Amino acid sequence: MKAIYEPPKYNEKTFTCPFCHRTSMHRFQRVNSPFTKEHICNVSQCLYEKCNEHMLWDIEGNIIYPKISTAPAVDEEFPANIQEIIEEARLVFDASPRAALALLRVALEHICTDKGFKNGYLKGRLENLIKDKQLSQEIIDDLTLIKALGDDSVHAIPIIEGDTKELATLAFNLVANIGDTLYTQPNRRKSLLAQLKDGKRLKTVNDITNDKEEEE
Repeated sequence: MKAIYEPPKYNEKTFTCPFCHRTSMHRFQRVNSPFTKEHICNVSQCLYEKCNEHMLWDIEGNIIYPKISTAPAVDEEFPANIQEIIEEARLVFDASPRAALALLRVALEHICTDKGFKNGYLKGRLENLIKDKQLSQEIIDDLTLIKALGDDSVHAIPIIEGDTKELATLAFNLVANIGDTLYTQPNRRKSLLAQLKDGKRLKTVNDITNDKEEEE
């Protein structure tokens, strides 16, 4: 699982930079008007040596620049239709974290469909996915939380209490973990095996146990 995303917060010393996507130290300073000397905005600088980009904040601590989503980026190898839903969730994150959570639940439904489980309620489809893929308890927990948070986002009385934006941030990180398990790692595994087969080292996965090391 990739490093946990820490959303930009005004006057926080460390958070994930929206430019380099690294959790880095940041330095804040105030900018005063050249005419009145009144405080008009704030500037923060990413101190990661390969970045050094600046963010601009208003006097209330809201991001003015860059105009990008502050939701965690999800760069796993999801199918295009699922990635589009996740990106839509990122676009609405700052304006409505609840809408983002609802969309991530939709993404979960599409993951089930992509893996062959199209019919029935989401609960049953997830159970079949878990059984079929023999998923770890960590991923089972992630799937359960995404569904619960998505359900809560459309209910008047949520089951899971907490700051909605923080919960949505957590949800994006959970989705990334799910994507790494169900898509990115299997794709990388297939790529490596294909390289071995192309090099005539192996014919099938089962040949690994019979593959003899070359003598030096």
